[in-house]
Amino acid sequence: MRNILTSGAYNQIKQMAVELHTPRRKSGGKLMDILDYAEIFQLFKDWELAGFAKWELRTVNNCCGGFVPLTSEKAAGKRLCCYEAFYINTNLLQH
Repeated sequence: MRNILTSGAYNQIKQMAVELHTPRRKSGGKLMDILDYAEIFQLFKDWELAGFAKWELRTVNNCCGGFVPLTSEKAAGKRLCCYEAFYINTNLLQH
């Protein structure tokens, strides 16, 4: 996703759907930390800055048995680890 942004190829994308799983460990086996999650968050913010508007966000809690949530049980009332996000490129909307 980062390469699509930096190359400018996003200008050819009208809409996109992304399913994100928040893993417990990154490649190499090291535990994810707050900076890793911040990097994921920043990537999605950069897509929004490029003109993509989020038109729907869903949480799916029945697919992530082994994943660590971004939100604690106490804060969210349930564990969240799978997100579906849908975006539309506002730069390509016809007026």
